[in-house]
Amino acid sequence: MTATILLLNFSTDHEHALTTWGVENLGAAAFRSLPNKASLMSYLNMVAPFEHRDHPAPHIVVYFLSKEPETDAAFFLEVKSSDRGKKIPLILVREKGDEASLKKLYDLPISAVVELPSTDQLDSLLRSLSYWMNVVQLPLI
Repeated sequence: MTATILLLNFSTDHEHALTTWGVENLGAAAFRSLPNKASLMSYLNMVAPFEHRDHPAPHIVVYFLSKEPETDAAFFLEVKSSDRGKKIPLILVREKGDEASLKKLYDLPISAVVELPSTDQLDSLLRSLSYWMNVVQLPLI
């Protein structure tokens, strides 16, 4: 089965690097970039079954956090309150931040926070995705 990782809020360069790494390290992993929050909700709330090849079941949602995470809090609650979204790990990616803001993020319904030393270094995110895809047992939705 092909693992599907949904990406939101990533730059084109990040998307390309993640896709290349996924093919090399996760085998048949499929990274799908969605243009905005509404498209993720539409994807999760589709009436049609996820087995359709154009809309495979997502295994992980990876969201690159904006500079103002408070504005995203309601969105994370919306994702995790949907029938399908509550079963999918939601991983936040952010640039380095302080401990207080990290604690606030973990008050949200998320699965993990991955910090990037800089936006051009994806090593920590790639290690985290490898963990989620190879170690953690993810549910089929």
